[in-house]
Amino acid sequence: MSEAQELISIVAHDLRNPLGCVEGYSEILASRQLSPAEREKILARIRSCCRFMESTIGDILDSTALERGDLPMHAGPVGLFEVLKQVVDAMEHTASSRQVQLILAPFSGKDVVIADAGRIRQAVQNLVSNAIQHVKTGTGRVGIRLHDANPDLIVEVTDNGEGISPEHQAKIFDKFFRAGPERARGNVGLGLYVAERVVSQHGGKIWVRSDGPGKGASFYFTIAKFDPERAYTDFKTRRGCATPPPRQLEAPLAVLASTKRARGLLFPLALALVAAAALFFHRSSADFDGLMASAGPLRCAVADKK
Repeated sequence: MSEAQELISIVAHDLRNPLGCVEGYSEILASRQLSPAEREKILARIRSCCRFMESTIGDILDSTALERGDLPMHAGPVGLFEVLKQVVDAMEHTASSRQVQLILAPFSGKDVVIADAGRIRQAVQNLVSNAIQHVKTGTGRVGIRLHDANPDLIVEVTDNGEGISPEHQAKIFDKFFRAGPERARGNVGLGLYVAERVVSQHGGKIWVRSDGPGKGASFYFTIAKFDPERAYTDFKTRRGCATPPPRQLEAPLAVLASTKRARGLLFPLALALVAAAALFFHRSSADFDGLMASAGPLRCAVADKK
């Protein structure tokens, strides 16, 4: 009950500000004659407030589903670097509105993983959003990088912001944790918790490094690269079968030999069937012609009577 009351208090506090902004900007739109540029600027701020509220509500719903153990996952082959690009595209407006540089480092290695693309995107976006919140306007930088640490890939999100003290680093992924008033601003305390749970459900690990307050922070998480042979072996192991991968299967020589003999008999058998069919139709045609010849006068006689 105390946790529910805390959640209600946090959500009420953190949703009040964006709701007030939406109301204020809406009144400006309704009461003033604005240029197209001014109008678009206000609309962009309204959309930003709505996205923040949507993200907050989504984190609350997802955290509840995670507690129940029924957060839906739809795993499939995913290009991880493409997911990072999608996050940058989605967060570009938020970063630029705070004059924060958002930089994605290039990557040219193999980046296919088996994952729920939407959930991994959510985890990365939560990390990026957290970084943007805790850097200074105008001088803030947030970098995203993908590392190949075979057999895993490592996603890194680094900022040059407030940093995290050692005592807070151990609790940073706890539910509702907010490190002081500065880090608490505009933060329900669920984004990093949800990111940690999503990464964990994908079999990965997540951690944070910071040299302390004022020295920035770096978040990392791992996810296994897709290995077809290893995936096949794992699948057979789960089924309790020791069958090797398909490319290693070899048919016994005896089976191959019997198959070749069977193929060798198919051609003469086909010829015999064709010959039998030809003889049958030849005899049937001759019998039919004889029958028609004998029936010819009868048909004529009947016709004459008519």
